Amino acid sequence: MIGRKIVMARYFFHFQTGRTFTRDEEGVEITDPAHVHAHATGLVRRLIAETDAPGTWARSAFAIMDCEHRLILHLSFASVLGQRPRPHPLLH
Repeated sequence: MIGRKIVMARYFFHFQTGRTFTRDEEGVEITDPAHVHAHATGLVRRLIAETDAPGTWARSAFAIMDCEHRLILHLSFASVLGQRPRPHPLLH
C-alpha cells in the first residue's frame, strides 16, 4: 500500500503486585490498540513461565496506559490464569 502511513502508539505496562507498583518508563509501541490486550496477556504468561513462584501472582496486574496517561486496560494475572481475581488491598 503506497502512501499509507502506519501510526505507532506507545503503551506503558505498569506492574502491580500486592502493595508494590512498578512504573514502565519505556513503554512499547503497538500499531493497533486492539493488540494491547494480546500483548499484555503474552507478558503475563511469559512472566509466570519464567518465575518459580506460582502462588505470588494472585494479586498481580498490569495497569496499561497510553502516552497521555489514560488508563487503557487493567489486566489481572488471575484473569489470564482463569482464576477469580482477589480484591486489591489498596482499592478497598
